[in-house]
Amino acid sequence: MSYKILPLLILGLAIGCSAHLPEKNPTAALTNVQLGLAYLEQGNVQRSKNKLLLALEQNSRSSVAWGAMGYYLETTGHLEMAETYYKKAIQLSPKSGPALNNYGAFLCRKGDYQAAEQYFMMALKDVTYTKFAEVYENAALCALEAKEYSKAKQYFSKALIEDPNRITALMELRKIE
Repeated sequence: MSYKILPLLILGLAIGCSAHLPEKNPTAALTNVQLGLAYLEQGNVQRSKNKLLLALEQNSRSSVAWGAMGYYLETTGHLEMAETYYKKAIQLSPKSGPALNNYGAFLCRKGDYQAAEQYFMMALKDVTYTKFAEVYENAALCALEAKEYSKAKQYFSKALIEDPNRITALMELRKIE
């Protein structure tokens, strides 16, 4: 199953997440996060790492950069370090829907379904986060992994209320029913 974690989605709140913290160059850091994630998606791991490290150097207080580096580390198999970076992203921006959603998806992939659900629900408390359908879908996919079909059905239904065009939610809900 594929969880919708793509950290590019976290960029929407990037400026608000770190606006009160000292920054060297927040604009350049966000650009390097975008580049780093694009390189990772293309399979260019070394360039991705270099851009993400540069982003952290340019703005070490950016939860977006920390979360993106966590995703990089997870993708490249460094799960313990990835968890540290995801947690730092949340520490820097404790109410960030994107950071909480991404960490929830990470926990679910690790098999910690209960904790994952808690982080998904915390992500939904960020009223400025526009990806509620994604959070509900992630929670539903995680519930499926945990074989909690009634929860999965509930979360898929909520995802479809938020966005009736979510294909994964539609398909999975039909399978459950």
